[in-house]
Amino acid sequence: MKRHSPAEISMALGQAHEMVRRGQSQTAICKALGISVMTLHRWRKEHDDPPSVSVIEETLPIRNQNGVQVESLVLENQRLRKIVTDLLLEKAKMEEVFAQKPKWKSDKTREETRRS
Repeated sequence: MKRHSPAEISMALGQAHEMVRRGQSQTAICKALGISVMTLHRWRKEHDDPPSVSVIEETLPIRNQNGVQVESLVLENQRLRKIVTDLLLEKAKMEEVFAQKPKWKSDKTREETRRS
């Protein structure tokens, strides 16, 4: 597993910001940086770097044809995406912990189960 220095992470987050402004997808950004999407989300969370507003959200008008404010919907969408990302990170951490725990408490328990 490759570890990145704080300077490398800051530089990568800056590059990711710039690439979002140019309209590149999150997958393309991560591929260019050589990291996974979850790593990018984890870095953003650890460095209090809010996810960049997507290009689609930047180009939306303030009101749509029916007069509904799109801006508040965009903010709600960003908030919900952050919540989902946080939950996915927690799930990944839990899966790591459970993968490290042995299934059998002791060899004695294992032998008793085999005999049954």
